[in-house]
Amino acid sequence: MASAQQDPRLIALHEKAVRLLVHKLKCIPARVFPSGRKPTIIDIYENNVAAFHIPNFPPCYQLDFVLGNYHLFVAADFKVRKKEGDMNVSLAIWFWQMDQYHSFSRRHLQVRLNILMACIIGLSTEPHRYVTEDALEFSTALLDAWLWTVTRQDDYEKQEIFLTQWVNGPYDLMRFGKKARLEMCRAVKNLEKYVPDPQYAPPDNVPIWEGVKYVSPKFVKTFGPAWAIQHIVAVEKSGKKIDELGKTGEVEDALATGSFFAGFGSMGLGPEPSGLSLEVFGRPLVQALLHEEEDLDMAVPAEGGLGEAWMNPADAIEMVEGTSARYEGMKDLFSKVKWGEMTDNAA
Repeated sequence: MASAQQDPRLIALHEKAVRLLVHKLKCIPARVFPSGRKPTIIDIYENNVAAFHIPNFPPCYQLDFVLGNYHLFVAADFKVRKKEGDMNVSLAIWFWQMDQYHSFSRRHLQVRLNILMACIIGLSTEPHRYVTEDALEFSTALLDAWLWTVTRQDDYEKQEIFLTQWVNGPYDLMRFGKKARLEMCRAVKNLEKYVPDPQYAPPDNVPIWEGVKYVSPKFVKTFGPAWAIQHIVAVEKSGKKIDELGKTGEVEDALATGSFFAGFGSMGLGPEPSGLSLEVFGRPLVQALLHEEEDLDMAVPAEGGLGEAWMNPADAIEMVEGTSARYEGMKDLFSKVKWGEMTDNAA
């Protein structure tokens, strides 16, 4: 192979590839990748699948889709749109955690509040007092998809089941405005008197999910809802320290894994790598990376395209607060939960 140092064309292509990789990966949290770090330019050149392939993502929404269609994500403002725009882009955004209101992430507050209510409604002896049958199915599918994601299962069956319901049905996730969000978070924090601390949580407040990645589906079915409740209450109890980690984007993951500084050379902050050739830049993933629309800064569309909330946020707040006789008491409801020792053997 010719060296990039000997061919100005290869140097130019390399510089463009580095620029576009940094630019296009800004919208993706590092935590999404199994390694906990974003892929480097060397990973892309060498097709290091382990660095960027997500086992529980459908093939059609893997990294090549994002890189090759980045302009469509920009056009959507990296937000899910149920009633407009490119549906494949919206579905990909769900998986890649670009939208804090639509994801399967444990780091997004709005998603966590929906998950908590899905757990609570699922525990209710009379769920149809609060939601319709279709909304109950929607929230159950959402919980399954979320648990499937955070436990790093090796397929995407549950996510696809939920997203099929989301696409074809009227419902969407609840959104809590500023005042409602504060009220809900305060009510969730008060649940600590009914919800025991996770038994396997390390003393240094490392997220409790880290200890049970890749556990069996049987474990998820048995303990998943209890695990979700404990985690969500623990986040509010800790003053959202875990939640704050999710807001800092790529840096918190890179610092935690030590890849923040280690990846600089490969990202192009050092000399260009040797062994480049035109063949490298003709590889499919590299071609997707190099694809660039003339205008990457398209006009951002107005907010819209949302569905109907599967549950009224005001009802959710009142139910968790436990101040109304219209709802089941949280103490009685949580007494039904199997909190057991959450290990794969316990399932």
